[in-house]
Amino acid sequence: MKTLKLLLAVAIVAAGVVSATSCKKGGKEEEKILVTDVELNEIMVTLEVGETFELKAVVSPSNATDPSIKWSSENEEVATVKGGTVTAVSEGEATIVAAATDGSGWEVLCYVTVKEATPPEPEKSITVGEQQGLMFAGVEGTVTYEVTLKGFEPNHYLLRVDGLPDGVIEYPDEVFLGDDLAMTLTLEGRGTQSAGTYDGLTLYMDGVTSAPFTLVIEDSSAPTVIITECGVTGIAPMDIWMVADITSTDGLSIIERGMQTEETYGSVLYTAWYPEEGTGSGSFSMNVEYGLQGEKLRFRAYATNEEGFTGYSEWITAYP
Repeated sequence: MKTLKLLLAVAIVAAGVVSATSCKKGGKEEEKILVTDVELNEIMVTLEVGETFELKAVVSPSNATDPSIKWSSENEEVATVKGGTVTAVSEGEATIVAAATDGSGWEVLCYVTVKEATPPEPEKSITVGEQQGLMFAGVEGTVTYEVTLKGFEPNHYLLRVDGLPDGVIEYPDEVFLGDDLAMTLTLEGRGTQSAGTYDGLTLYMDGVTSAPFTLVIEDSSAPTVIITECGVTGIAPMDIWMVADITSTDGLSIIERGMQTEETYGSVLYTAWYPEEGTGSGSFSMNVEYGLQGEKLRFRAYATNEEGFTGYSEWITAYP
C-alpha cells in the first residue's frame, strides 16, 4: 500500500511540471515568434546642448511574441535616452542602442552628435552701419549711418546716441518707423567739434542698445573762433556785445565773419564787426528791438576763410 501511494505522488508531481513548462493553445504547443528586424526613424541626429529628440523603433514582424525594446546610451555624459527620448547633455558624440529583449539578438544604432547651444538672438536688435560722408573739425556738417533694426514694430521712438564728442549731436532725436523699419541716423557737427576717431558710440532705442560704432572727424583748416568777453545791457530793447578772437589755421585770410542766432524773440536792428579784415580780436554788438522777460536769445560768432571752411564759437545765451 505504501508503494502505491508513492507512485501516485510521483505521477502527480510529474504532471504538474509538464503543465508549468509547456505553453499550449487549443491543445497545441504555441510557437514563439522572434524579432527578425528593428528599424529606427533616424540613425544620425545632430542636437544642441539641452535639446531633445524622439527616436521611434519599428519591430518586425509585427506579430513578434515580445516586441519590447531596451534603450541605452554608450556615452551618457554626452547624451542620455529614456523610452526613446534622447537628451543632449554636453558637446561630443554618443551612440544610442535600441535592442530587442526577446533573445533574438537584434539591435540597431543611432549616432548622435551634440554641439554647443547657439546663443538666442535678442528679441530686438540695432545694428549701425558704416559712416557715410566726412565731418571736419571746427566746421558745421553732418554724416549719416544706415541703421538695421530687428524686432521693432512700426511706431514712434525716441533715440539717443551715447559717447558723442563735444560739439556733435544726434539729429533728429526721434524717429517714426514705417513697415519697412528703414532708418537713417544723422550726426551733426555744430562747428566746435575736434578732430579724432571716436570709438564706442552706441545708439539706444526703446530699451535696446546697439553694438559700438565709430565717428571719424577729420582735421580741417577752419578758423578758430572763441568768445572772450560778452555782456547784455537792458531788457527790451537790449544791447548785446562781445569780443571774439579769430585765428585762421595755415594763415589763410578771413573772407567773411558774422553772427548767427538760434532763437530770437525780437528783431535784430544792428550788427557790426571790428576789425573788418584779418584775424585777431573782433568786436561784435547788436540791438534787439523788443523781447519778453525770461525769453532767451542764443547767438554765436563765425568766420570763414578763403578755403571755404567756417569756424564757429560756442553758443552764448542771453536773457532779455
